[in-house]
Parts: sequence; structure tokens; C-alpha cells
Amino acid sequence: MQSNKIWTRFEGFKFLAAWRKNLFGRLTFIFCFAAGVRRNGGDCVKKMISLLLALLVLAAPALAASELPVDGRYTVEVTLSGGSGRASVETPAKLTVEQGAASAVVVWSSSNYEFMVVDGQTYRPIQEEGNSTFEIPVVLDEEMAVSAQTLAMSEPHLIDYTLLFRSDTLKPMDGRQTVPVWGVLAGAAVLAVVLLLLWRGRRTRRGGKSQ
Repeated sequence: MQSNKIWTRFEGFKFLAAWRKNLFGRLTFIFCFAAGVRRNGGDCVKKMISLLLALLVLAAPALAASELPVDGRYTVEVTLSGGSGRASVETPAKLTVEQGAASAVVVWSSSNYEFMVVDGQTYRPIQEEGNSTFEIPVVLDEEMAVSAQTLAMSEPHLIDYTLLFRSDTLKPMDGRQTVPVWGVLAGAAVLAVVLLLLWRGRRTRRGGKSQ
């Protein structure tokens, strides 16, 4: 009984009383109380919608610029272009994310590559046997200009290539699921729409009763 009195204490918050056992309802009530809205639940919902939309606008550029998932080990599809067209790389590749930086293991289709050059830095093979294998820093969803020196010809040649690592193909190696950036933004947008519909529906019902 005391719990009901708390939930219906402020005029305009009776519509939240039915949600008192719902986490969303509790969070909404806490937000309204903290925002200083005491008399009008509709004003509180409008404030929540405005806050969500503002957060979407402010967070979208930062989220879009930060395509990397949380620290961990993943597989990712990689596309190679350039060169003579005869070379290829193993896909999916192994990707490691640590402290906001990503590196990938690039396995070539031959053992003739002596080194790779990425952003002016030279990288040597990480293993002596098998096909030429390198671990290099990478970015996702951007064409990366790299070079690789091959010994397959009569003399060493440094050949230019382009690598593309696609974030939409990321799969955690431990089997857990990732939440893409667009999913976070879409969820926030859906929440804002739900709040708006609830608020407008409540206003419509109140308007019908007053007639």
C-alpha cells in the first residue's frame, strides 16, 4: 500500500503506477524525479524524448567514427585488390582489438613475400614456415594502401595492394555476439519513438475523457 502511495504521489504520474514492477517504469520515475518534474508526467516524457534525441545527435558522430568492437579476438572478412591479380590473402583473417587499436594476421597465398609496408612501417613475417604471414595494424571499412615485397620474380619487387576489412563480418572467436554501432543508435531511436507514442496516446485518452 505504501509503495502505491509513493508511485502516485505526484499528480500526472498515475500512468506510471501500472509500471511500478517494470524496470523501464522505475527508471522513468527516477528520471522525472531527478529532473524536477512534479506535476506533469507528460512534461517528463517530453524531456526524456528530447534528451534521447540530443544524445543521438551528439553520440552519432563519435559512434560512427569508432567502428572497433570491444577488446578481444575476432575473425573478419578481408578483400585484396591490386598487384597482378594472381595473389590472394586468406579470409576470414584473425583480428585482435586491444586498447582501441586493431591488428590483423594477413596470410598470403604464397611464401615469397619478404616484408610488408603499412603507413611507412615495415613488418616482417611472424613465422618462417608455410605461406608468408604478417601481423599488421588495420582499420575497418576503409581501403588500406599497403605494399609487399615479393621474391617470386627474377629480382625482388615491391608491389602495391589494397586491403579492405569489413566490420559487418566480424565474429568473436569465443562465440559471443557483438552489437553493431547502428544497433545501438536504432535502439535509442526506437525507445524515443515508444516514449512519444505513449505520451501522445495518454494525451488522446485524456482529451477523449474531457469531452
